[in-house]
Amino acid sequence: MEEKIPFQETKFYNQYRDYFDVNEKLLAVIDRILHSKVIKHENDPLKMTAIYFMTKAIKTNRAVWHLCADGYGEDSAILIRSLFNLIINFYFILSQDTENRAKRFIYHSVYAKHESYKIISKWSDVFSQLDLKAFDASEIQKEAEEAQKKYKFEANKPWSNKSILQMAKDIDAHTAPKNNNMEKNYDVVYNYLSDFEHSNVMSANSYIIDDGAGWYPQINPTDNLLPETLASDAGYLLMIFEKFCSVFKLDAEKDIKELCAELESMKNNPAAKKKT
Repeated sequence: MEEKIPFQETKFYNQYRDYFDVNEKLLAVIDRILHSKVIKHENDPLKMTAIYFMTKAIKTNRAVWHLCADGYGEDSAILIRSLFNLIINFYFILSQDTENRAKRFIYHSVYAKHESYKIISKWSDVFSQLDLKAFDASEIQKEAEEAQKKYKFEANKPWSNKSILQMAKDIDAHTAPKNNNMEKNYDVVYNYLSDFEHSNVMSANSYIIDDGAGWYPQINPTDNLLPETLASDAGYLLMIFEKFCSVFKLDAEKDIKELCAELESMKNNPAAKKKT
């Protein structure tokens, strides 16, 4: 079996090197800041959620890197949608009633655990490798009932009992005017990327070649959506990092401003987007 080519040597990495470079700078800044201070949650619900969102965002960011380097912009776009989902949840917690919302986010895991246990019990043949006797069903139910009583979680709804759009609007209503763009991001970005997530027909042009004589599957890597997803990858991670720093009182303001300026410069400079 041939050894896989490092993604830094791939065609698409070199074509969109500026985007990969700014991502690399961002991750270097994050690594430096995170190692400048011991990060502990201290049983603080907000710090717990912040660590979770930051860690998940970094791993998703890196996954987008590799997919884009290999020419899979459509699949990386699905992960950009996931990053935006993280932003909405994190910003929603921070926008108001922060302590209670952070606790609610964590308590929902107790409720979700009970819902998962019901599914496992219902389809026990699928989960035959699990020893259901190892689970204390009465304790799981008791904890879920306590969480339900405290926070009124609704079945088949997110932890906030609000949709992503409802949370986006709530964020806009309770943050400074310059930040009132979450609903816009939802309408413009989230909805568009949902076509790829849910395999809607609107995304068909990214997978089919129509040469006039017929349709053919487009299975080879392309640069479709690469600049958009790479720019969003860095921009969304930067947004999460900024809020993470505010929670832990980390000094990264200068670095964040410089990276924001570099991203904005690339956005306004078409020549920086692709190298032939």
